[in-house]
Amino acid sequence: MPHIYTRDEKVDMLIIYGECRKNAVAARNLYADRYPDRQCPARNYFNRLENQFRREPNHDPEENVIIDEGTEINVLFRIEVDKTVSLRQIGVELGISHQTVSRILHKHNYKSFKYQLHQHLYENDHERRMEYCNWILHNNVQPNNALLGRILFSDECRFTNMGLFNRQNTRYWSQENQNLLREGNFQVRFGFNVWLGILGRRIIGPIIFEGPLTGARYLGFLQNEIEDSLTQLPVHLRQGMYFQQDGAPPHNSRIVIDYLQQAFEGNVISTNGPVRWPPRSPDLTPLDFFVWGHLKNIVYATAVTTREDLELRVRRAINSITAQQLANVLQETAMRVQKCIDVNGQHFEQLL
Repeated sequence: MPHIYTRDEKVDMLIIYGECRKNAVAARNLYADRYPDRQCPARNYFNRLENQFRREPNHDPEENVIIDEGTEINVLFRIEVDKTVSLRQIGVELGISHQTVSRILHKHNYKSFKYQLHQHLYENDHERRMEYCNWILHNNVQPNNALLGRILFSDECRFTNMGLFNRQNTRYWSQENQNLLREGNFQVRFGFNVWLGILGRRIIGPIIFEGPLTGARYLGFLQNEIEDSLTQLPVHLRQGMYFQQDGAPPHNSRIVIDYLQQAFEGNVISTNGPVRWPPRSPDLTPLDFFVWGHLKNIVYATAVTTREDLELRVRRAINSITAQQLANVLQETAMRVQKCIDVNGQHFEQLL
């Protein structure tokens, strides 16, 4: 005699079937793992169950479905209980189509929003963030973001052939599906690190290097490549310049701090510098909130073939950044500093 499943069991099966994107084998395995004390159905039962529910009048996605007040209340209550629940799951639970759920939510002005990722902050981080932002605000009173234009923001980032290709944002138009393929070679891995600086409307660098960054290696960059680049700048840009770096261990080695203090006459923004850089604050440095993401969108637009190809792309992408873009970034940095102060050093990117 075949096992008779309860309505709740059937709902759970349909939810899992949807989670597994209608892969019956995967759905059966997941159902068995999630509900080990229940009778596990055959894999073809999931498809039959879906068809059964679709044949029932209350589950057909009809355009002219009459939505009663009770159904609206149930949908709104369910979305308030769990704002991350899918429309299909609500539909299965309430016995209506997900199109009906969508119409109810739109009727009551509900919209779909994406999560924003941000850096985790420790308990006392907001104090350091406020200290830094107030220093910027106090000294940036001259026109054209005078102080921000004298800060050499610096950072390192890694580029590899494993960079993510965004299929969601990369489309092609055709009258028929051309079944285009994008080749990837993930068996052969290569990559390198890039140091880059931003000073006002200028790019300093890049410096491309292999392997890990150590204090001694970083000091070599500062004394040679970076110093050579800075000596080519106009005198008025070098006067009163500040050097900014984040809290990476190589940045805070004794030999590096001693050199920076001497080379920049104490104008150093660092974890333990005269101006203390707030830890866990990528939202306040233009390399993190703009440059690296901008470069990777360009570099990884098509498949990377060789290391030489990757390096050429990185250099071209850096060279494509305009002075106007950097001016806009300075303005955004000033705005972010003010937003950080407005929220007492807490997260602010959701307010931008």
